[in-house]
Amino acid sequence: MFAEVSRKGVVAFACALAWLSLGNSQEPHHDIPANAHYSTGEQGWICNPGFRQVAGLCMEDKDDVPSWSAFEVFDGQWRCRTGYHRAGNLCVPATAPAHATYVGNGDRWECEWGFQKIASHCEEIKPPPHAYLEASGHDWVCYPGFERRSDRCVPSGNTTDKPR
Repeated sequence: MFAEVSRKGVVAFACALAWLSLGNSQEPHHDIPANAHYSTGEQGWICNPGFRQVAGLCMEDKDDVPSWSAFEVFDGQWRCRTGYHRAGNLCVPATAPAHATYVGNGDRWECEWGFQKIASHCEEIKPPPHAYLEASGHDWVCYPGFERRSDRCVPSGNTTDKPR
């Protein structure tokens, strides 16, 4: 009888260990997207009912999803379309200042050609007399024969074009 009770105890103990190890066999993924839940699958999560996976996100499963126009998949990666910028795992409408556009991965903005970044906005570059916009469009330079002094162009030491 002791052997039978002992055998039942060992079997119960083995079942308890197996049950506990099934739930903790994978390390939980803490970086699951919104509208998803943990799963035992390869990536560790699946989208909730009513949502489907698109480029690593769980998007509402309906025909007309306006937010789908915010991103595109390119070479297996997703990126934000023009007019949106990346904020973590989302593409949000661009809020860059006037005369600016988002660049790179859409996480920073630059002023358009002919404008210069001043604090948190873009100001038009107005070259002084005897100056023009440089090729980058973000600054101005003086014509040959002139040199930059503060915010103006002044004749340089030798203003004649005659050979010596």
